[in-house]
Amino acid sequence: MNAAVEQKPNPVQRKVMVGGLVSGIVTIACWCVAEFAGKPLPAEVAVALSGVLTFIAQYFVPNQESSQ
Repeated sequence: MNAAVEQKPNPVQRKVMVGGLVSGIVTIACWCVAEFAGKPLPAEVAVALSGVLTFIAQYFVPNQESSQ
C-alpha cells in the first residue's frame, strides 16, 4: 500500500478570501471605535455586524472559475 496519490491543492475561492478580509476589517473597525471613540461595542453587536457584512460581501462576489 505504498501507492503514491497525487493531490492537487485546492485553489482559494474568492468568496472565502473576501469573507476573511471583511471579518478582519470589521474586527479592526470595532476595536477602533472602542479605542478612539471611547465607546466599546458589546460583543454581540460586533459579532452580528461581522456576520451580516461578511454574508453581504460573499453574496455579491462571484465564484472563481476553475481552469480545469
